[in-house]
Formats: sequence, C-alpha cells, structure tokens
Amino acid sequence: MTVELEKLNWDEECHKDFITGKGFRITEPGLKKKKKQPNGIYSHRFATDWDDDFSFAERYSCDCKELKGKLFEGETCPNCNTKVRFIDVDMDMTGWIILEKGFIIQPTIYKKLEVLIGPEVLADIITEEKDITVLSSSKADSPYSKIGMFEFKERYFEILEYFYKKKKKKDLYEELKADYPLTFVKSIPVFSTVIRPLKIKNDEMKWSSFNKIYTLIFSLVKKINSLVVVKRNKEEKYNIEITIALAKLQSKINALWDEIFNYINSKEGHIKGKMLGGRINFTARNVIIPDPSLKADELILCYYSMMELYKFEIIAHLVKIFDISEIEAHSQWQWATINFDNRIYELIQYIIKKQKPHVIINRPPTINFGSILCMKIKDVKVGKPGDFTMSLPLRILPVLNGDFDGDNLTIVSLKTKQLIREYDRVFNPRKSMYISRNDGLFNEDFNLFKDQIIGLYEFNNVD
Repeated sequence: MTVELEKLNWDEECHKDFITGKGFRITEPGLKKKKKQPNGIYSHRFATDWDDDFSFAERYSCDCKELKGKLFEGETCPNCNTKVRFIDVDMDMTGWIILEKGFIIQPTIYKKLEVLIGPEVLADIITEEKDITVLSSSKADSPYSKIGMFEFKERYFEILEYFYKKKKKKDLYEELKADYPLTFVKSIPVFSTVIRPLKIKNDEMKWSSFNKIYTLIFSLVKKINSLVVVKRNKEEKYNIEITIALAKLQSKINALWDEIFNYINSKEGHIKGKMLGGRINFTARNVIIPDPSLKADELILCYYSMMELYKFEIIAHLVKIFDISEIEAHSQWQWATINFDNRIYELIQYIIKKQKPHVIINRPPTINFGSILCMKIKDVKVGKPGDFTMSLPLRILPVLNGDFDGDNLTIVSLKTKQLIREYDRVFNPRKSMYISRNDGLFNEDFNLFKDQIIGLYEFNNVD
C-alpha cells in the first residue's frame, strides 16, 4: 500500500480560509517582549494555553463568541440565542504568511521537481548568479544554472522538457506539467500551535523546531515585502535582492517540509512513536483458543483480563451497590484479581448484559485490513488459576493471519459509546469485512478454510 500526498493550491486554500473564518494573516512577529502577538505565529486564535491571560476561555462559548468561559456554561447568549457549551480546539484554524512580491514553489511539487531535475541542479537553477553567498564553482551544471526563481517560472515548461529528454521520466513529466497551476504560490500556511507548543518560564523559553523555522520564514517574507522593486540598469529584468531572498525562503520552506515529514514518518515519528507506539491503559494479551459457537464479531474473555480491562467500571459499581468508599472498593478489586470472587464475577455478568462492552483485538504487525477487529464481549469465563486464554470464532483467523497454536493477541477496551460506534463501523468483521474493499465481491478470507472443509466432507460421508 502506498500513500500519496494531496497537492493543494495554497493560494486557493488561503482564500477559502479567509472567507470561512478558518484563517487569518500573520502580520506580526511571534513574540514582542516575550508576549504572544495576536497576529503572530503564536496567536491565541489557534488556541490558548496556560501562559495566556485568558487560558482556555475559548473552550466554552456560544456560537457568536460573545460569552466565553466555563463560568457561563449552560447560559443562553442574548445575541445568537445559543447556549454556552464546550468547543474543542479547531485544528483547521490556519495562519497565513503572504508574499506580496515574488512567489515560492509549493514544497510537495518541489520534491517531485527534484526527482526529475535533481536536488543540486534545481537548487542551482533558482539561485541568482549575483548571490555572493553562493560559491560559483557549483557541480550542478546545467544550461539554466543560476537563472533565479522568476526566470525559472517563465521557462518552466522548457526546463521540464529539457530534463525529461535527459531522464525519460514520462509519467512524472506529464504530472508536473499538469500541476503547473499549483506550483508557484504566494501564501504559506502556519498550522496550529497545539502541535508546535511554546513554553515561556521566567527567562527560559522552550519551543519546537517548527517555530524556529516559521520565525525565519516570517522574517524573510517581511524583508521581501519591504524591498522596493528598482531596476538598476536595462539588462536587469528582476530585482536582484528579491530573487536572492526568494531562493533563501524556498530553502526554509523545504526545511519546514522535511521537518514535518520526519516528525510523522519512521518508527520514531509522531504517528508510530506517540500515537500507535505509545503506552495505553486497559490492555491485555491473551492466547487464543477456538469456539465454533461464536459469531464473527463475538469473543469470550478470561476472568483476569476482564478485571484489568474494566477495572474502574467494576470499582464504580462496587461503590454504588455496597455503599463503600473508593479505597475499600479498590481493595476488593485488587484481592479479586488474585483470587476468583464469585460476587464480582456476577457483577461482571451484569456489566456485559447492560453495557454491552466492546474491545479491539490486534495481531501485530498491523499491515493487513483485518489485523485490527472490533469485537463484542459475549461472556467471561469463570476464573481458573493460569487461564489467560480468549475464545474466538474460527472464521476470523485468516484476516488475523493467525492459528490456534499458541498465538496471542492484544486486547484494548473501548471506553465510550462514540469510540465503539466508530470502531464498529470500520473494524466489525460482520459489518464491514465480508465484502472485499478491493473488488466489491465476497471476501475470501471469511470463506471456509481447509480444516473446516475436510471436517464437513468427512461428516457428510459417514456410512
């Protein structure tokens, strides 16, 4: 499976955000005397944090934002006639740094241009020849060496054709030609401060690497916007200072792209390292055993796993039913995790009947659609010392790529109705996996497998 990044027209996205109120223009430095500026890269419009004067006040508001703060929760606003309620951070809120003179190359497309042209050659092309900070003895020789950003745009198709003839990458060549309307942009998005926090304490400041790059980008754009377009002589087609600054700005945009990509990619990246690979509570691992009576989305847990997965639910019921303190209830739960307790087992049966708990089961590595399944707990086995097994239906083994020879699966309890609905919609084998997502036909992974076919054959051929 491959993932293709969507190529957006940043100028169009900026325009949409301004119209819908999902964006604002960055016009100020991020900080001034260690204070966040309202139109800077740390603006409270993204979200507030503990360091702000009105920390988290926007999390509770009416629709028109006239009433803000938990103090007004439940009150009806006289202006918009809506109640003050909890509103989570709007991650779609985007700041925009806008170039008034010149443009940059959208970085996703820049990466594709590097494949066709070559990283060194492309960097050499957009560098102005009069930039004294660049050594003239560049190894990246080409007929378009150091023509600068403006001329690169003018001769874009000519340059693409030249390198296509050299490298014969037709599909990429056609793609880059078609993407021309998205390639050169003036608007640079600044994503939410929620995922690039800034911490100021006394004279010490901690910030993410994204903020450092955004600060440099804002400074370069401010400098470019302030330059006066003056032609020094008739041969000069473009302002040299702007052309040089645009090449430097492009390098910072590319550095930001690399930083973001590295942040989410690889085993140590945010998605695998923090979201998928991080520690989570209320989990267990059980050896799987067969139970042909179960439906495809049902399982039977062992007593000890249920005690761990639904620890707080059990404690809460003990407090309510027996009118005891949380400490006493926790002590009873702890004792019952070591010694089977029939009273708590009856409580577990009540939870199964009333709450219909669901779990997700997972067999790593999670590389197949079916490696994660949403299952309903049908029953819990009476606790026996050493029994850490989970009973599963036979028909889900192929999608898990497992068998009953000692395989064990990870179990995670789903705590809210919303979580259950979302996982059940996508990962329930009965609801979403019988029909193949590849061809719309019956998913053969849920067909009878060899042992079942042999058993049925032998059963039907008994004399």
